[in-house]
Amino acid sequence: MLMIGSVMGNALMKFAAVDFGIQWVLWVVAALLRTERFYDLAGSGTFLLLVHLSRRHTNTNYLRQNVQTGMVTAWSFRLGLFLFLRIMKEGKDQRFNGVRDSPGTFFMYWTIQGNT
Repeated sequence: MLMIGSVMGNALMKFAAVDFGIQWVLWVVAALLRTERFYDLAGSGTFLLLVHLSRRHTNTNYLRQNVQTGMVTAWSFRLGLFLFLRIMKEGKDQRFNGVRDSPGTFFMYWTIQGNT
């Protein structure tokens, strides 16, 4: 049992490193450009990547896993695309008023997104 926990903990740490790594790299780009235009798309894309990485990590092929991964993929793609198209149409996201010009606060937004 200890071995399973150790292996799973190791995988979770790798996935967390990928997640936060992507968020923090994209925060640098967003902070330099002072934009939140791709914030939600980045969150959905990272979530989608992690779903598929974790699915492949199990090395199993159960119908339940495949259906769940497919449904989460469809949901993540739809939500990310909707939010991205909305911000492209409106030009900015009101959630980020007063945030996009404050790199430290902006960093916290990106970090929290990586944690959810």
